[in-house]
Amino acid sequence: MNKSNWLIWILKAIVAYGIYLIVYGQTTSRLSAFCMSLGIMILLVFAEYAVEQWVERRRERKEKEDEE
Repeated sequence: MNKSNWLIWILKAIVAYGIYLIVYGQTTSRLSAFCMSLGIMILLVFAEYAVEQWVERRRERKEKEDEE
């Protein structure tokens, strides 16, 4: 992993902890707050993957159009 990947994962961890604190402030259960923040982080990871795939397909389409 390069430095930018480490930075991204550190930022994701900070966001996850922030979500945990917000949810824990709204509920009384640490377990539910942890599960909700974990679920939101999983959704964020899937969203990041989807955006990467979309950018890659767009880049390939643009390269194909430039060749023609």
